[in-house]
Amino acid sequence: MNNRDVSGITHCTSSASVTFTKGLTQTELEAHVKTALIRMRHQVPAIAVTTHKLPSHQYEMLYRVPGSLKEAEEWATEVLFFYTGVGSHDEVARSTWWKSRDGKYTHQLHVAPATEQSMLLTYRSWKFSWVSWTKDIDCMLTRTISGCL
Repeated sequence: MNNRDVSGITHCTSSASVTFTKGLTQTELEAHVKTALIRMRHQVPAIAVTTHKLPSHQYEMLYRVPGSLKEAEEWATEVLFFYTGVGSHDEVARSTWWKSRDGKYTHQLHVAPATEQSMLLTYRSWKFSWVSWTKDIDCMLTRTISGCL
């Protein structure tokens, strides 16, 4: 296989469902999750690395320190995806692949209700899927991220 054409096989997806004591709307949950992502980025900067293809068919990994809270919030918005439907772990894993040459951040968080739609659009159970480019993760990073949760 030509490594220039690798399409998604370098990803790792970890999913978990969380049940809260009270129902939350997407808007309520999104605010909390963005705050948590920004704090996690401060503790584990590697979650905000981008990859870029060089003319020599090699790749570089780049981390930029945010210059302001606004820049950190923009990053959180770019890596956080909310869905309205209930999807399986396998569906998330298959539908979120990206090519390493795309210049995207190497980590993304995908969130969806873990139960069918409620009439009030509030949900107690939410599914979180953390998608990572495996060239950017190892046991140390995984352990560090787990310690932040």
